[in-house]
Amino acid sequence: MFNITERITYLEKKTAEMQAFLESAPAGSLNCKLTRGKFRYYIHENGIQTYLPSSKSDIINKLAKKKMFKSVLMSAKKELAALKQYKANSGLFEKTINRFYENNPGCAGIIRPGGWSYENRINSKVTAWQQEEYIRNPYYCEGLIHNTLRGEKVRSKSEACIADILYLAGIPYRYECQLVINGEIFYPDFVIMDPSTGKIYIWEHFGLMDDRDYYLRTVHKISAYAAEGYLPEKNFIITYEDENDPFTTVQAAEKVSHYFHRNVSSMLIR
Repeated sequence: MFNITERITYLEKKTAEMQAFLESAPAGSLNCKLTRGKFRYYIHENGIQTYLPSSKSDIINKLAKKKMFKSVLMSAKKELAALKQYKANSGLFEKTINRFYENNPGCAGIIRPGGWSYENRINSKVTAWQQEEYIRNPYYCEGLIHNTLRGEKVRSKSEACIADILYLAGIPYRYECQLVINGEIFYPDFVIMDPSTGKIYIWEHFGLMDDRDYYLRTVHKISAYAAEGYLPEKNFIITYEDENDPFTTVQAAEKVSHYFHRNVSSMLIR
């Protein structure tokens, strides 16, 4: 099946191209007649039909495009609208169930028949979140040079370490997922969903704290996250390193154990 976001982008581009062409297209419409095995082309304008010789290939081509674009533009718009509506409502059933349980916590542990239990609700939420598309950081892609166990590339060895620990622990994450706070765009290193609760966490690894500009950007980022409700030791995981104190796999495993109660220490190579 095609990627919905990519299809929407494609249709938006084609729709814009067709509309722009039609706005500047030549007047009149093209008529094609098959005569003695060959097509002859005519322009119909103001009730008058005029023959177009092959020397007028440029106008013939433009009128042919005009005819085609006028024919297919509405179909493109209809498909685009349908895809946008589908994307907006995708997962609505699960989201409504989740909202019900959030508003009615007393029901979470007692509704069992038909797969409506709290556990199934969380599993559905996690699955939907994992399958959901998200906007990734589009900048400095050439810096993505470190491989992870999940088969993606990240920017540093420390980020690869964190990604691998989360993967081994069975904890779903999004790498450099776009987060908009008060109109400002951020790309946290990791946005994580606790598979046991469905709660969202952010994990930022700050690796250049010796650099003053980097330090100031970090302070601003932490302040912005706090304004959005992401607080250290609550749902905002922070790790650091500098030249004298490098980040280790053991430290990553300890963070995962502390926040998500998953023990991956036995999987580590000592």
